[in-house]
Amino acid sequence: MNIHNDHKNKDPAGDLHEITREKFTPQIKILLNKIEKETNPFEVMTMIDEIHVVCDKAWHLVHKKFLGEDKTMKKLIMIAVAMVFMAGCFQERVSPTLKSQEVKITVSTDSDKTKAIKDTDKISKTMEVSNPELELSRYCKVKDGKAYFTITSISSWGAESLWSDLQLLELLKIKNIVVYLNNPGGEAWQGLSISDEIRMAQERGFHFLMDGRGVIMSAAVPVFVSGDKRIVSKNLIFLIHPARMFKWGMFTEGMKELKSQAKMLELLESRYAEIISSRTNLSKEKIIEMNRVDTWFTAEEAKRWGFVDEVK
Repeated sequence: MNIHNDHKNKDPAGDLHEITREKFTPQIKILLNKIEKETNPFEVMTMIDEIHVVCDKAWHLVHKKFLGEDKTMKKLIMIAVAMVFMAGCFQERVSPTLKSQEVKITVSTDSDKTKAIKDTDKISKTMEVSNPELELSRYCKVKDGKAYFTITSISSWGAESLWSDLQLLELLKIKNIVVYLNNPGGEAWQGLSISDEIRMAQERGFHFLMDGRGVIMSAAVPVFVSGDKRIVSKNLIFLIHPARMFKWGMFTEGMKELKSQAKMLELLESRYAEIISSRTNLSKEKIIEMNRVDTWFTAEEAKRWGFVDEVK
């Protein structure tokens, strides 16, 4: 009789709670702690799958030990089991180890007095986001309100860097520019592009001091002569030459293609000569004549023709 009463008053949910805490909860806790520390999303998904496996095992155990034939009782017990099991798994979950950082802000008044922000107004810093915008390129440095450019090659990335740097410098109200050139040339179209950037910046109030060393050749020549003041060392050598086109690969070309390419080269040389003649003492026709062959000249000759303002 006593045995029957003990069985009748037995609490299935209480027994289930103990079983889940002893057998399954430790496994869940271990996995949850690993998830807290894991940074690899694929590893996190694997651990979540493992939690699902542990939960499945718990449900099978519940079904085997406590569910009888009574469907109503079965539903009630399943609801109770779910509540007990979830409480056992998550009630002692370890909190994240990350701590928020508090930032105190002071507000400066016209009388140079400061007032600390109240604790209730503290800002919790949760993350840092780098801002790559409005950064000068590696070709540009700023000191004491003056910008210093280095142009060592005439290329598309050089033209793009100059454009973005000038945009930022204009926002910073820095318009006094020193440009160092020791340049063998490069892409002819990019030489025209950089020359145009300098010209348009001058129209917005920029001033360019060109400082030449070593060599200034080919596509670098229209860039150099575009400066407001042009200084070179006495041993610097200039070169201007006919426009040339390089080709790679296997292909065939007809008369139309060759005529089109010749027209393109003529257009390039015309633009090249226009820029140089507008900034020197030589006419456009004279520049085109000099461009028919490779024409080398010294710093002193460049000064006499108006390419250079000062030779050091």
